[in-house]
Amino acid sequence: MQKYYFNTITKYSLMLGLILAFNSCNAIFENDITKDKVNLILPQNGQVFSTNQVNFKWQELEGAINYRIEIVSPSFSNLENFILDSLVSGDTYSFILNPGEYQFQLRGENSGYQSLYTGPYSITIDSISDLTDKTLSLSSPVENYYTNNTNIICNWIELYAADTYEFQLREGSDFLLSTTPIHNKTDIYSITYTIPEDYLEEGEYSWGVKGHNQNSSSDFTSSNFSIDLTSPNDVILVIPLDDATTTSSTVVFKWNSGVDTGIAKSPVSTTIEIYKDVDFTDEYEIIDNITTDSLELTLTPDEYWWRVYAVDEAGNESEFDSEERKVTIP
Repeated sequence: MQKYYFNTITKYSLMLGLILAFNSCNAIFENDITKDKVNLILPQNGQVFSTNQVNFKWQELEGAINYRIEIVSPSFSNLENFILDSLVSGDTYSFILNPGEYQFQLRGENSGYQSLYTGPYSITIDSISDLTDKTLSLSSPVENYYTNNTNIICNWIELYAADTYEFQLREGSDFLLSTTPIHNKTDIYSITYTIPEDYLEEGEYSWGVKGHNQNSSSDFTSSNFSIDLTSPNDVILVIPLDDATTTSSTVVFKWNSGVDTGIAKSPVSTTIEIYKDVDFTDEYEIIDNITTDSLELTLTPDEYWWRVYAVDEAGNESEFDSEERKVTIP
């Protein structure tokens, strides 16, 4: 019994050591940036903005993979609201803020280290009521959204100094190219709007919202979505053949995926179902969101029945499952 406990402890000690060593190796291969700072280009400390969109820009720090930007109101020493804590890539970032006083800080990060913070710096968003240069922020549906539902509710963030909003629906995925609206609604007093279903059928659409007050208007901010009501084609199995017996426990399942034949062609994925009985009641494994036409699995010796069906991003499933096949692992 003592030997068993000793072996067990030794095994888990080795496993823990390997995990720690792996994490240490990751840190070793990353640049140590703990004493470095990111060089900020924009905005300047104390800058006052007459627009509500703030553009941040910095010089990329050698060894940093991402950058963490934090924004608070009114300051880090007098914290009332933590507005943003975001990890971004690249050397630019834009964010929309309501009028008020803010502070922000920035640092570089990789998988092993974080640089010193640059900042905090103070900025002010002016409370003038001119909407001409203001940018409105849309929240949902997100860009390139696919759905099989014609009940579309659009939401956006309240724009400071806007009294009402105007909504437009246009055909096609590019709002600026689709210059003729198929539906226009003015004098919206809320920050949500449900598109009348009479204007929606299968297809690609773009939508935009702008703010108005007595003296000015913002530009349209736009996004797009697609309504896909067509199911993808049924999946056709390729290998293993029905009632096949393999020479290995590793099996390559291959099929021809369904495609979306409708007007709005949603991306298609597949789901494979593997059972241990011909009636598909004794579940062995189900794997979904497969974006390739094949899957390699290692199975224990037994008899299995399998089938595949297709699902598109809008939520439509192929009308039927594929044929059902049996495979035996000796």
